[in-house]
Amino acid sequence: RFPLSAGQPKVDYDRKGERCTTVDCILNSEVVKQAANFRPLKAFLIELCIAWVAQKSKMALDEKFKLPKMRYKGDSVEKQNIRVDRKPLVCEVKDIPDEPTFPLVTKKVDKDKLAAKAASKAKPDDAPGTAPASDDGVKPS
Repeated sequence: RFPLSAGQPKVDYDRKGERCTTVDCILNSEVVKQAANFRPLKAFLIELCIAWVAQKSKMALDEKFKLPKMRYKGDSVEKQNIRVDRKPLVCEVKDIPDEPTFPLVTKKVDKDKLAAKAASKAKPDDAPGTAPASDDGVKPS
């Protein structure tokens, strides 16, 4: 899917001075860059625009076309918007099960004791002048 917007038909004059109808078709600029480098995509987008304009304006359009060297035909560019489907910032949360699927920690952990225990495991047990620490983090006297 390509974001596409077709404006209202406007009366203009071609290079021979004859009346013609113009319609602005707006595409995403990134898509236009890719189409400039890939001819099949460019042809597809042109056919898509012709079909979209024919459907919107209820006119029968000739599918034979020539691409003018000008970037834009007309006096002023008509403002158009292209709607983009964006992911919602907020989404619905599904029902939460009554019981968690992970174990809950039920007793409070003393960070100081945990740090002391980790430090005592890191020291060698037979180091001279040190006594092993007890579970409560206090050295025996």
